[in-house]
Amino acid sequence: LQPTSGNVGIGTTGPTTKLDVRGDGNIITVGGGAAAVLYLGFGAGGLPYIDAVNTNTLDLKTGGTDRVRINSTGNVGIGTVSPSYLLSVGSANNFGVNSSGYALLPAGLVGTPSLSFTSDTNTGLWSSGADTLNFSTGGSERVRILSDGNVGIGTTAPTSLFHVAGQCVTGDTKL
Repeated sequence: LQPTSGNVGIGTTGPTTKLDVRGDGNIITVGGGAAAVLYLGFGAGGLPYIDAVNTNTLDLKTGGTDRVRINSTGNVGIGTVSPSYLLSVGSANNFGVNSSGYALLPAGLVGTPSLSFTSDTNTGLWSSGADTLNFSTGGSERVRILSDGNVGIGTTAPTSLFHVAGQCVTGDTKL
């Protein structure tokens, strides 16, 4: 205790902050119910760590609400308390990154594509069903690619490899 500064030191005779705890390994131990313990410390190479022992999750909260959760399998959830993937974002795991590093997106809709732009949220890429890709601009579907490779422009049911509904121009010739 430094009487002039009011600082308290544990493991140090010269505390530099209001509470200054120094040492190696587990520096602060907080016990909880059912033998749950939270350790704050420094590991190999002086790297800091937080270790939740005998618990299945580690939560970061603001205002008493879970904001980030790490579950017992190492999955991290932001905005969800039940992360399904290595990284899950959104209350319904709307965006995820799996253990192979693949980004997983929701299917989206014509007016709210799953892959869009911050300044143009109704333009982008989405999927209307299994093995189908759709492109929207201005909230309207413009291009559809089916699982058989057929591409439709202006149609949602292309019947050939390249199907254009309406007029199209090649060079200076209108078809």
